[in-house]
Amino acid sequence: MRYNKQELLTLATQPSQKFDKEGILLLRERQEGFFRRTERKDSKRGKRGKGLRELNCYSGPSKVSLERWCRLRGNLLFYFKSRDQWSEPLGVIVLQQCSIKLDPPSPTPLPDGPYGFSLVFDGGLAQHMAALTEQDRDQWLHAIQLSSYDCMRAHLLALQQRLETRRGQDPDLDVQMWRLRRNHTLDPCELPLCEVSLSCDNLLCDGHGRPPNPVLLVHVYIPEERVLLKYAKTEVIERSSNPSFLNTVSFRASDGLNSNSKVRLTAYDVRE
Repeated sequence: MRYNKQELLTLATQPSQKFDKEGILLLRERQEGFFRRTERKDSKRGKRGKGLRELNCYSGPSKVSLERWCRLRGNLLFYFKSRDQWSEPLGVIVLQQCSIKLDPPSPTPLPDGPYGFSLVFDGGLAQHMAALTEQDRDQWLHAIQLSSYDCMRAHLLALQQRLETRRGQDPDLDVQMWRLRRNHTLDPCELPLCEVSLSCDNLLCDGHGRPPNPVLLVHVYIPEERVLLKYAKTEVIERSSNPSFLNTVSFRASDGLNSNSKVRLTAYDVRE
């Protein structure tokens, strides 16, 4: 995974209203934070080498759980050096492709905290943490469950459907589905109303001066049908502020297009 250290530090220290949940959690100790890399000296050879990053803390006699201030924003769970919210950010856990496993009830107090749970990632890695109260644990579990990309995307799609339903439009209707609804088969010999090639000029670079990876999405609105179609999409051109796209777009009368139809072009910057 690639990341920008300074951007993560800035994100971790933003005001509280920017975060979905924050508070104290007991994290089973990690040997190294996400923001820094430690080194060790080889006592036999006298050489300096990079220490291995410990991605998971397995239970053992040398492992302890420490109280740390934690902040959740989206699918990023930041943890700090101590329980003080003004302490320095120490690391971040990406809450993606993981599930939650509650600790089984125990009649005796557990060293890792009374209300514990684990984040179990695909591949077997796990991170144990615990809350100080049952209510706080339940709030953290609810916030973490809602933080995954799939959950956020499902929520976004639901909002889009509600918005389009109020507008009287069908969300995510592309031209292929539109042709199926109209029982129409594309005739390759049909002359289009218009065929265009697309390009962009002077697209903005990001804050680090890197040019975008642009792609164009073409929508067509048909007033007579009161429908907005996803009509075409170009290829992605990497690292270009002045792209010329190879894919052309043909606007066809058989799709219901006419002089009253409106075309909307949207440029997106595709990032990993």
